[in-house]
Formats: sequence, structure tokens, C-alpha cells
Amino acid sequence: HRSDVRVAERDVLVDAELQWYALSGGRYDRIIANPPFGAWQSPERRKQLKGLFPNFYVKESYTLFLILALRLLRDGGKMVFIIPDTLLSLTMHTHVRATLLQEAKISEIVLFPSSFFPNISFGYANLCLITIEKCEDKKDCMANSVRIIQGLRTVNDL
Repeated sequence: HRSDVRVAERDVLVDAELQWYALSGGRYDRIIANPPFGAWQSPERRKQLKGLFPNFYVKESYTLFLILALRLLRDGGKMVFIIPDTLLSLTMHTHVRATLLQEAKISEIVLFPSSFFPNISFGYANLCLITIEKCEDKKDCMANSVRIIQGLRTVNDL
């Protein structure tokens, strides 16, 4: 039992405490996430999310989790996400990619089939592990190199 660990059940995308931390320069050194994706958002929910994440596509939540996590990191903090590879190519995620390129250094992207997970196989996308470091120096962000790993054949290759 660790006294510095707190478990809370809440809707993190709209949680007031987390939004405050995000707006006040971040608070975390490390974030690891496997956010939900593919879930339908009601029009009311999309309106609420649009207020918190202007300029971002809010019908798909995984990118909102990614942006919130970036906001919650301290400068130099790192995060690792497992998300659909659609982040890399869909037009609707252009603003997310631009934000990442200006506010973070992407260290590594590992591309792999969704079928690596038992009973999971998306017809519309594969998955990726993306490792990101928050960086407040825009010049450093823009001069960053990304390691891309692909062609994995089995889950053991991960």
C-alpha cells in the first residue's frame, strides 16, 4: 500500500480537478493509457467536450484523452498510449497531430495489428503504441526525430 497513490472513478475528460491541473501547467511526470475508442458520443456530450477541447474532433474520444494527458504532463513528462493508428492519417485528427508536433516530442511509434489482442480485430484500423514527451520549447519539438517500428508479426515482437 502506497500513500501517494489515489484511485478515483470519474469521467476524466470533464473532471474539474483534472481540467484545473491541465490549465495550470500540468502535474504528472508519467501517464500510461489505453483510452476508450470507437464509442458513440451523444450530441449533448459532444457540445460539452467541444467547450473543453475547442478545435479538436470530439466524436472520437481517444484523441481527447491524448490531448488531456499532454496538458496534464509537466514539461519533460512522458506518456505512452495504445490507440488506433488512425491518429496518423485521418483528416479529422490534423489539429491533434499539429498540437503534438508543437507541444511534444514523439519518441516512438510502434505499429501493429489489432488482432494481437485476443478476440479483437478492427476492420477500420490497426493499433499503435505512441511514446511522447511534453516539451515547452517549440524549437526542440520541431527538430524532433521519431522512431517508427512496423512489420511486427506476433505479439512477442512487441
